[in-house]
Amino acid sequence: MEIITRENAEGENEYFLMDADQQKETDVRLLIFEEIVNDCQWLDEENRFILVEYYDWDNNELLAIVNANGELIRKGISEVIEFVTEHGMFIIMQIGDNLGEERFDYMAEEEDHVYGVINLNGDYIIDPQPEPIEYNDYEGVFELGKGDEAVKIDLVGKPAED
Repeated sequence: MEIITRENAEGENEYFLMDADQQKETDVRLLIFEEIVNDCQWLDEENRFILVEYYDWDNNELLAIVNANGELIRKGISEVIEFVTEHGMFIIMQIGDNLGEERFDYMAEEEDHVYGVINLNGDYIIDPQPEPIEYNDYEGVFELGKGDEAVKIDLVGKPAED
């Protein structure tokens, strides 16, 4: 898969993905169902995931993660905090409003920053919640919060055993 950038007649960049066989080219806008894509770049060194920067209907700058097969993993992301390569998980930050109707499930107000962990299918391993999340590679767990108050969560989203 290759990312191709072209300038259109208005002088704006447009982004396309070319498959490995150089046979099929796909407009990134069609993959994420948005009209304005601002940037498109590889997220990881192995070129397995593409980070797409776009503007939504309300002109909010957001991110989407697309895999190298051109499949949307998740959009409506404010920041990809970390890609935990060895486990194929992303720590992300979102704004409550960008969760859509799901924000009510997570008790997030429109302007709340929430943090979560998603897998390669875009499913939440750790649901969006207000505490920042870090990956502790020494222990192989996620930590919600800081210091002595940090809660450890395992790789399937359950409280980790000490």
